[in-house]
Amino acid sequence: MYKLLLLTLMVLACPSWATWTLRVQVSSAVRLKYEQPKDYDLKVRLREREKRSTFEVTKMVEDEWEECSFTIIPQQDGEAILLFSAAEAAELNPWVRFDNLQISGAEISNPDFEQLDEQGQPLSWTGTAENFRRGAGEAQSGAVCARVNGAQPLSRTIQLRQGQKVSLTFFALAEEVAVPGKSWDQNIVMDPHTGQSMPISSGRLSFVPTFENCSIYLNRLPEEQGKDVQNQLSFRRQGQDDWQEAFPLVDVWQENAWRGSLLQLQEDCQYEVQIKLTGEVDTVLRGEFRTQSSQVPVARTITLDPAVVAEGWTVTESGRPDGYVRYVCPEPIQARPGETPLITADGAEYVIFEGLTVRAQGRPGAINLNNSRFIQVRNCDLSGFGRIGVRRVDLDGKFYTAEGAAINYDPGIRIAGCRDILVERCYIHHPASTANSWLYSHPAGPNAILVGGGNQNTVVRYNDFIGNDRGRWNDAIECSGNGMMYGGFTRDADIYGNWFIFANDDCIEMEGGEMNLRFYYNRLEGYLSGASTGCCRLGPSYQFRNIYLRAGDENSNYGNAFKNGHGNQGYGSIFILNNTVALQAPGGTFSGFHGKPPRKSHLPRFKAFVRNNICTARGQVYNKGFVSWNADLGYDLLYLLKQENIEAEKLLLGDLAKTMIFAEPQYVDPEKGNFELRPGTSGYNAAQPLPNLTVKHIGAFQEDAVRSLPFRPIPWQSDRQEIYFSSVRSPLSQTFTVSADTTETMTFTVHCNDEFFQVEPASGTLGRTHSFTVTLQPGKMLLPRRFNGALVVRLQDGFSIPVSIYADYRDSEERQSAALQGELLVELSQSPDSNQLTGEVEIQQEGYYFAFFALAEMPVRRASLTIGETTAGKVSLGKYDPLKRWVANLGITLPKFHLPAGRHKILLNPAEPTAVKQMLLTREPEKFTH
Repeated sequence: MYKLLLLTLMVLACPSWATWTLRVQVSSAVRLKYEQPKDYDLKVRLREREKRSTFEVTKMVEDEWEECSFTIIPQQDGEAILLFSAAEAAELNPWVRFDNLQISGAEISNPDFEQLDEQGQPLSWTGTAENFRRGAGEAQSGAVCARVNGAQPLSRTIQLRQGQKVSLTFFALAEEVAVPGKSWDQNIVMDPHTGQSMPISSGRLSFVPTFENCSIYLNRLPEEQGKDVQNQLSFRRQGQDDWQEAFPLVDVWQENAWRGSLLQLQEDCQYEVQIKLTGEVDTVLRGEFRTQSSQVPVARTITLDPAVVAEGWTVTESGRPDGYVRYVCPEPIQARPGETPLITADGAEYVIFEGLTVRAQGRPGAINLNNSRFIQVRNCDLSGFGRIGVRRVDLDGKFYTAEGAAINYDPGIRIAGCRDILVERCYIHHPASTANSWLYSHPAGPNAILVGGGNQNTVVRYNDFIGNDRGRWNDAIECSGNGMMYGGFTRDADIYGNWFIFANDDCIEMEGGEMNLRFYYNRLEGYLSGASTGCCRLGPSYQFRNIYLRAGDENSNYGNAFKNGHGNQGYGSIFILNNTVALQAPGGTFSGFHGKPPRKSHLPRFKAFVRNNICTARGQVYNKGFVSWNADLGYDLLYLLKQENIEAEKLLLGDLAKTMIFAEPQYVDPEKGNFELRPGTSGYNAAQPLPNLTVKHIGAFQEDAVRSLPFRPIPWQSDRQEIYFSSVRSPLSQTFTVSADTTETMTFTVHCNDEFFQVEPASGTLGRTHSFTVTLQPGKMLLPRRFNGALVVRLQDGFSIPVSIYADYRDSEERQSAALQGELLVELSQSPDSNQLTGEVEIQQEGYYFAFFALAEMPVRRASLTIGETTAGKVSLGKYDPLKRWVANLGITLPKFHLPAGRHKILLNPAEPTAVKQMLLTREPEKFTH
């Protein structure tokens, strides 16, 4: 009996300057296999669930004919239906052309559409006259090509034979789409993922200010389009004589426009701007704007009834520009369990939430801001949000509700479809649930903030987003719509002075439109990846003067500080300037951009502009996937731990290596978290000058008020930003001191993210100086692991002094022995004539098990592992670590073995001889991943 295969080709068309996504799916009741494509930019995956296989191909294709090919291998005879279509768009249905099909391993008639019937339609193809184009220059080969959109597909049927490779090759092209209403002074672009038109700017010159920065948009006149024109941008505060140079506006030639940002301005001040255009056009433009003020008039203060809000509450009264409505509640709000966020503002305007303490009791969110504008969330304490589910190891290790839904996107604050939102001085912590780690699958779970897309003028500043190892963030700030122009913060956003700590994926996603997004003065700590710029569809975005510390998710796995990959890179430019990546574990600091660079005619002027960063890495700082794009790199301080890695970095960078400094950074006091460069050492006084940023030294710290990160505009500062207990033999107590040169006083409370340490005093009044003692609680530290902690000395106005706490107890013999109680230890025997090792295990309780190995050598070994009837074909035996007695059998995601009760044979087949002698099987892998 024939099995039905469904082959779906989904394409998204876009204007001639953009790319579109090609997707091919093959779904079958029989098992499928595939050959890995040679095309670097073709992404494939094969999913098998129950009795169905799904093969998927994705590829970014542009507006020139490009060849696409893939090969599948059906495991039974069957019939396949090829369905060509384009994704339906919200406002228009873009057409996509394809031509010159070639297939081997199966037959298809009239693959080039050249054989026509009496009506002039291609033989053997269904469809209408609209599905085909003929004429000179229309087709890739011959005179006829096919075209499809979401409403008008084309399909064919082919026969497949068991084991017979079927290779399909064709050429594809996105037809140009005219954006409605487009004119030189109305910059409107279309998002090819959704078909939605997105207004960028109108008029010749426009400004979008926030409190400390300002976005600038400049549209080309018709006579300027297509010409070589440079720009010089300068500004000054009104009343000053001297103009200050700024970064030139980025030439977004794809839109016939320029745009960029003025940085680090003063709140509520008037500024003048001057733009000189030179080259084939010479002219001077002037303009003015005023930065926003966070001090807004309050017309009415409403005191909420905590018992009423506990049931779930929606804002019913909005304010006006001349008088905000402020909501306060002097008592903590203890929510009643529910299926909706606790507090919702939907369509609200001119509202302040101030000083709220919310315990959300497992609700899917604490505060939900939807389609609202001019909202301030100030000095709020939010915790307890996040639905509580059951980990489904039988699926993907995520947490699921009783109804079978994976739990994700449960935030302290959700911002979607909003404009002019301010979130400041908030403490978002202790979610009721936790995110799974990559040990199982892509993390899913709670966020401090979820940014839902379609937002403008969002400012997130001076907040503490603190997870813990029993309540990790998925991303501390997560964005939805990552591949779309409207995704995430979208445009004109500032994120500064925040502490992001303890995420199982990214500290922050800034993906989507990413148009004039500024990220600075932040501290990122305890993460798999630091800041993700993803695709940066529109840009530009700016990352400067941030610090990245102690990478590692809950299992001590790590990625990159700067994460840049996404399926659709877009043409937005990314500035990465004067950041410090210290105590960094990853193999690389910058991840590569996904896919190969597009044709030169589609490249942005520069995809990344990188200067003056301190980068520490075990492997390479950069990689080919980053450097191969038109990235403008230079003047970084690179610290690589091995000489061979230095040589590899120099080879990769070529002439760019001459601009870099290869040396170990010498910090003032890294053991106390002080990562200022010591005077006279490498990188000190060595920064390349940058317009609009006053920098002398490489790295985040300069000679100004920013003495520690995250930056807070308060007089008090701790003499230690980190306290580290390096061993089980370390003294149980350490101290830190908070001081300031001020006569001001302010009350405080100390908040800790975990129970493994305590702080005294827990409250009091800060003056000129105040000492604190941190004491470990060994009775709360039962595993042989590194315990990750955080505390804030939180002031009454919501500002805080943060200190991270680490205690490494992996060297505790007592805890190592206790962790092994009840676990399965298997002795492995070496085969005399091969590299294979064998063993046998008795399983008492059916379930899913994970394998770890005891190593006594450094190199990574590749192997396959079979336990009973299950084989993991690509296993990494890990790297030897004297403090890590047991090493997982894959770098980040562990294969699981479902083992019924009874005896099972074990076969470990390494590619090379290995010193493995003992294997551990456990149902609790987190006990051994640190």
